[in-house]
Amino acid sequence: MRKEGFDGSRAYSDLAAERGRATEGIRGVEFLREDKGEFVWEKIRITDSEGERAIGRPIGRYHALHTERLCDMSADAKERLILELCREITDFFTYGEISDKRILVVGLGNPRLTPDSVGPRAVERVNPTMQIRVAEPEYFEGLCCSEIAAIAPDVSAECGIDSLTLVRCLSREISPSALICIDSILTSSPERLGATFQFSDTGIVPGSGIGRRASAIDRKTLGVPVIAIGVPTVIDAAALTENASDAVSGMLVSPREIDAIASTAGSAIGDAINLAFGLHF
Repeated sequence: MRKEGFDGSRAYSDLAAERGRATEGIRGVEFLREDKGEFVWEKIRITDSEGERAIGRPIGRYHALHTERLCDMSADAKERLILELCREITDFFTYGEISDKRILVVGLGNPRLTPDSVGPRAVERVNPTMQIRVAEPEYFEGLCCSEIAAIAPDVSAECGIDSLTLVRCLSREISPSALICIDSILTSSPERLGATFQFSDTGIVPGSGIGRRASAIDRKTLGVPVIAIGVPTVIDAAALTENASDAVSGMLVSPREIDAIASTAGSAIGDAINLAFGLHF
């Protein structure tokens, strides 16, 4: 199986665990594997510039949760997944000493393109509460939840404005204490396709996996902490063959069960955010 890195090779991946052989022990990179049976975690921490160069990612934490294929998941398994996602989200806030007072949830991607719809589907599931705090402040205090706003800004090709510009304008208006950005991402491993969630505290670059030039949505560009959650819904076709041709290089492939994968991923992330900080019904 062809699984090459990020340095100009054919098979590209957004997953830190697949970039620069992160699991093999390199300077500036800490790696921990946790096997919980139903869930397997690969936790990477890039600690310095040498680690940045090796992995091709900024200094920070990258945690990948591996599950069974989301399209095959039972209702009970999904409930356990939501609890696991909830624990990880709250851990990122706790570890980073990030306030959860006011959270802006951003669902990146194109809702009309199924492999790119995880972010918008997650936002559809999130229960916003900021409007309650504004309209009925005393009632809101009794809810014991965070102020949550949620938006799916769509892709720039549809609205004519890049995601960073839209998110920055909204962020300036409502002054969130943190952002949670959700997006579909790219893998180079068939076994991770539709079966992985990656969490990071270094933000996200929308469309980077398919070669788009976009500005990063991160703490540097927005001035507030950004937690990114990505789900691999497409794979570089070059990873599926030993002898990738120029025709195959650059082609992205999604599984035929992609609608079920995107739906389960989006709803699980949205429910986990509600459970962690908001209203969970």
